[in-house]
Amino acid sequence: MINKEQLNWRVFDKTEDGRVRLISATPTTAKISLRGENGYNNGVYLLDELCNTLYKGENATAKNLKIEDIQDKMDLNYWDYHEYEGYGNIYIQESGSYICPSIFYSEKNQNGNNGENYLDISEQESLITGWVELEIGTTVMQTYWYNNMSVENYILPFYYETFHNIETSYYLSSRSISIGWIKYRLTYVTSSTLGTGYLLDQDGGNGMNTIGYRPMITLDRNVEIDTNVEGKDGSSPDKAWGIK
Repeated sequence: MINKEQLNWRVFDKTEDGRVRLISATPTTAKISLRGENGYNNGVYLLDELCNTLYKGENATAKNLKIEDIQDKMDLNYWDYHEYEGYGNIYIQESGSYICPSIFYSEKNQNGNNGENYLDISEQESLITGWVELEIGTTVMQTYWYNNMSVENYILPFYYETFHNIETSYYLSSRSISIGWIKYRLTYVTSSTLGTGYLLDQDGGNGMNTIGYRPMITLDRNVEIDTNVEGKDGSSPDKAWGIK
């Protein structure tokens, strides 16, 4: 059983529709183990459901941090993940007997899938189990990238500190695939990198990662951060701003 932790929270940003988002000041101390095809199939769903079950409130919802949240804060003029070697390349399954997690054929950009009925790398609507054979003619796109991150990689030092000034690594609710030797992965963050650990490869080899996670809370539009309280400047937990 995983229990709710007493986390401190930082203001992360504001959404386009005006809602404030909060991020936990640190990853959880509780660690989650994900392994094999079902770790890939269900990692996004399980991490998001866990966060929302433990950290949602009367006027807020919660999910786990996603790769898009980080990419949105990166300075792509300094280093652009789109230029990572192999990113966006296509592999075509022409022969052999390889396997893939069952969710693969529902993923956007895989096997030519596109449109709103297919899942982005950080989406999952329900639990799914097992693996299927990779059909001849299937196309597999590399969505994996890796980088040693520095403060220059981000539009503000705040984001580097928030993501990487940590003592324990943590999962993102985002899948990725590398090609060549096909590996199905879940993305994670360390104190110096943004990368992934593989959970399943094309021959059925299993990997496993046991690390924390990183809840984010989205406040309803009618909820605001109160910054006008005497002695409270948001600089530390004992000087935290209130919610109104």
